[in-house]
Amino acid sequence: MHLNAAACGLWQRDLVRVFNDRDAAICAFQLTERVPAGTVHSYESSAVDEPVGEPGASPYRGGCMKLLTPSRMMIRKAHALAADSCLVQIEAWRDGDA
Repeated sequence: MHLNAAACGLWQRDLVRVFNDRDAAICAFQLTERVPAGTVHSYESSAVDEPVGEPGASPYRGGCMKLLTPSRMMIRKAHALAADSCLVQIEAWRDGDA
C-alpha cells in the first residue's frame, strides 16, 4: 500500500469522492503498483451519469471522471478533445455525504 493512501485512511475497494473545482464523482478506490504514489488513473468508460442529490450541486455516483476534466479542444475548429488530465483531490466517501 502506498503511504499516501494509508495516511488518508483509504483501503482497497473503499468508495471515494474524487473532486476538483469543476465537479465531483464517487467511485471505488483500487491500489496498484503501476500508478505512482500521488497519481490517480481512471477510465472514462466507467462513467455513470447518476447524481447523488441535485444535479450540478452534488457528486455523481459511478465515477463520471469526464466531469472533472477541461472541455478544451486539441486545436481550434476540431472535435478532438485535448488530453484528459487534471488535478483532483480524493477523500473517503461516507454514505449520505453530498
